[in-house]
This record gives sequence, C-alpha cells and structure tokens, in this order.
Amino acid sequence: EGRFTDRVAVIVQGEKQLEEFTYAELRHMAETAAASLRVAGIAPGDRCALLADNHARWCAAFLGILGVGGVAVPFDTTLKPAEIATLLRDAGCRAIFASKNYLPAVRAAAESCPNLRHTLVLDALAPASGGTGVSPVSLPACPGRRDDLAAILYTSGTTSDPKGVMLTHSNLLAEIDAVLQVITVNPDDCVLGVLPLFHALPLLANFWLPFSVGASAVFLQSISSGEILRAMREREVSIFCVVPQFFYLIHKRVLDEVQRSGLLARTAFRVLLRVSRFLRTVGLNAGPMLFRRVHRTLGPRMRFLITGGSKFDPAIGRDLRD
Repeated sequence: EGRFTDRVAVIVQGEKQLEEFTYAELRHMAETAAASLRVAGIAPGDRCALLADNHARWCAAFLGILGVGGVAVPFDTTLKPAEIATLLRDAGCRAIFASKNYLPAVRAAAESCPNLRHTLVLDALAPASGGTGVSPVSLPACPGRRDDLAAILYTSGTTSDPKGVMLTHSNLLAEIDAVLQVITVNPDDCVLGVLPLFHALPLLANFWLPFSVGASAVFLQSISSGEILRAMREREVSIFCVVPQFFYLIHKRVLDEVQRSGLLARTAFRVLLRVSRFLRTVGLNAGPMLFRRVHRTLGPRMRFLITGGSKFDPAIGRDLRD
C-alpha cells in the first residue's frame, strides 16, 4: 500500500502528445469506476463489459469492476453492433463501460439486450477529482475469493462462434507467479504494449504483470513500426511482449537495411552473426557491441523480447538472439 503512489503506472503515447498516469491517479480512476458501478447497483458476480482502446481508463475500469466483486468482460473493438449484442447476451452483462467513439455501436446493440441496464462512459474517468459526478470512495479489498470468476475473455471466432473463456482470480494470479519464476520484473521496468488488452497475452503481459510489481505500462494511440520504435527509444522500454508477426517485421527491417548496404557490409554482417552465435555458446553476449545500431533501435534499456500466441519461426528467433 502506497509503495508506488508517485510512480508512473501508465504512459499513453500519441503522435503529438504524451499522457502519464501515476499509480495514485490510476487508483483514483479505479475507485471512481467502482463508485459508478455501486451507484448502478452492480453486485458481486455481475458481469460488466468493457469496450475501448488501450488506455489508463481501460485499466481503471477493469480494476474498478474487480473492486466491487464484478466479472470483467472485455470486448474486441472491431465487433459490429449485432456481434456486441450477441456477446452481451451470452455473458449476461448488466453494465458496460465504453469510450465515446464506441457508444453508437453499444446503443445499437443494447436495443436487443434487455438485461443490460447501464452504459457508463469511460471518457468520464479522470485522474483527479471531478469529471463523473460520482464521488469515489476508498477502494476496499476485492470481495472475490480466489476461486471466484474474475474475467470472461472471448475467443476471436476464427473457426466458430466466439467462446467465453472463464478465468478465476486464481487463474490470473497463477500466470503472474509463473512469469516471475522465469524472469525478473521490477519497478524500474517499462513494458510496451501494442496488442489490444482484450486478448489474453497482452492482458497478462501489459496489464497484470507491470502493475503487480510497480512497473510502467506504455500504450500507443497509433500502432505503426515508427511509433513502436519511437516508444522503445524515447520511453526507454525494457520489456516487449507481442505475437511473432511484430518480430518478423523488426527482423525484416534489419535485413532490408543490411541488404542495401553493399556486398562488404552484408558479408561482415553474416560473419558477425556467426561470431555472436559462437560466443553465446560459451556464455558471452557480444550483441550490444557487435550490433550497436540494432540495439540503439530497440532502445537503451531493452532486456526482454518475448513472444507468444502462435508458433515462432525458429530461424528468425535464432537471428534475433544472435
């Protein structure tokens, strides 16, 4: 309690602006979200949907839902109104947090969802007093027990209709424990998140993990290779966890630059890769010295590049390790 109050919890990088939210501000927004749910009559076990882009307000709403013992149900932001309605009915949602740009779709979906009683505007959550008209109260300990339902994550529906995967508080806590047994994550780390938080991998890597140790999470308003690389450098990202495709793009960018550099440079690059690979076998990491330009591109504090969600091409993994 209070250990990370003034530390930055969330950074939202836009192309022309930067928003920072401390742990104290994030907690205030979570308390405001919880107070709004209490006013709406949401009780422990009630399902509350969440439809918004990655932002500190998304995180606050999720925490607020759990704070009143509710079940968070994050939705894919690409869903159409009919699809939103289907999932609202399937999960039995009584409330939904949505940002302004998704309100028209939510209102259209709500017409066929009589159990949905409350639509809460996510943009009203502010890091300081004011904004919602609801006075936050100190967020109590989550009333849920370890075996109680905490979240329902819907599959993408690529092979059949989306299925709601039911996750307990124990499920989420076990994931964090498992990660921290493999790698060290501390309050000085900065975790870059580019995948939507409604997926399981980013929910763990870019939300639960950094907040569990007092680290910072970085979200991007615009996802592009330029914005990702800018965040790595300027935000001094130390952990980057994404699906394989993002690393394929980084790999291609490096090789394309080498390809444009002439025969001598291409030959030298291949030789240095072999040297680096050999040195790895004897416990030496010469990468930062042999490939300074690549390391500068990834930022000065990068420690872990982590991938998951689908099969990773071993040849590209070997190149990146070298």
